[in-house]
Parts: sequence; C-alpha cells; structure tokens
Amino acid sequence: MNVEVARALNGVCAIETVHISGQSTPWLPFSRSNDTIHLKYFRINTVTGEVVLLMKAAKGEGAHIHRHTGTVMACTLNGRWKYDQHGCIAEADDFVFEPSASR
Repeated sequence: MNVEVARALNGVCAIETVHISGQSTPWLPFSRSNDTIHLKYFRINTVTGEVVLLMKAAKGEGAHIHRHTGTVMACTLNGRWKYDQHGCIAEADDFVFEPSASR
C-alpha cells in the first residue's frame, strides 16, 4: 500500500460516527431573493471548509454557473437536474463528483 493511500485510510478511520436527525435541521432558503431553492445543513467545518448539506429545488430551478472552493460530491435522491457547467443530466441515484476549484 502506498503512503498516500495509507494516509487517506487513516483519515477515514478518524471520522467520528454521527447521527443527525433530518427533523432537527430546518430547510433554509438559498438566498433572501430566492425561495425556490432550499438547503438543509448537516455539517459546516470552518477550519477545513467542509460543508455537508441537502439541496432541494423547484422544477426548472437550479444554481447558475459558479465556483466551489472545495470538492463537491452530490447524490441525486429523486428527480433530475442538468449540470450546466459540465453538460450532464443527473437523475435519481446518480452521483456527481467535482474537484476543488473547478468551474
């Protein structure tokens, strides 16, 4: 096993097991001017920049082209959405990965 893999696995083992009830976390509007997209935050780490959240959007709504400072891992639970930045359509059970600083 190479050193990078070993470090990654050690980091995974250091993650604590956590259960957060979806009922205890409110849906918040994406912005004051847009109440058709809502976010439910489960984890925000101000040191690493990690954010774990759920997003729901009304049909036909979505985020415009933007930049992320960290990696994005998205799993579509239901419905479908077009990822304008990369030209793909994500449907239920699809997974999308976007590296840090990508557009």
